[in-house]
Amino acid sequence: MCIFVCTTESGLLIAFDLFFIQVLFVKINSFLWIFPFLFFIVGYTTLSLLRGKQQISVPVLIGQTVGNATIILAEQHLNFRVLAQKEDNDLAQGTILSQIPAAGQFMRLNQAVFCVISKKTAAVLAPICVGATLSDVQNHCSRLNIIPQIFYVPSSLPGNTCIAQSPQAGEIINNKSITVYVANPGSSLVVVPSFIGSSLDSSLGTLELYQIKPLIIHAKKNTSLEANKNYTVAEQKPLAGSIIDINSLHTFQFLVE
Repeated sequence: MCIFVCTTESGLLIAFDLFFIQVLFVKINSFLWIFPFLFFIVGYTTLSLLRGKQQISVPVLIGQTVGNATIILAEQHLNFRVLAQKEDNDLAQGTILSQIPAAGQFMRLNQAVFCVISKKTAAVLAPICVGATLSDVQNHCSRLNIIPQIFYVPSSLPGNTCIAQSPQAGEIINNKSITVYVANPGSSLVVVPSFIGSSLDSSLGTLELYQIKPLIIHAKKNTSLEANKNYTVAEQKPLAGSIIDINSLHTFQFLVE
């Protein structure tokens, strides 16, 4: 009786062991697909670490356009990044002005080179100043971040009223500056008009209003200037657009022909 029990217990143990081994084998088979994936991850990580330690000299990018710089860096397995933009109207849009790291320094593959590139100044159009008060003109210029160059000229209009501007309203402003001429009834400053192409007789009549007597020079020497109506102003000094003080003006010249 005792021998039968032992044999029975041994059989149960063997059966249990076989069942356990079978179950374990089934479970292992269900996870075998993971091993190729794990081997791929380990291999890729190892190669990445080995390549990451490789360093390359940074090429010269200053003076290149963004497109050319991107191609140059891609050939070296480096990346391009814009760090900032700086206004420069003398250079083409997108020209590289500086780079970090500098050319010749070493960096790992797939890292980025940061660059400062040029950009054109945004076009600013001149506001309507004519007819506005000086304070309104200054407010317009302040909002547009431009500097008004103010000249006071004699006028019958109310004081501090803008009577002329350059450039004209709607035209592009260069150098962030606009010239405005403001009425000042008590001022002795005058904007010189253009007499070129006008008859000498009418030009003299205009200057007489300011009690100015010009020096007249003929293009051909030894020519009489008695008949003023027959001559045309070819050149003048001061030039048209100049601001003069009629109380201290010494010389006004016409070259006629």
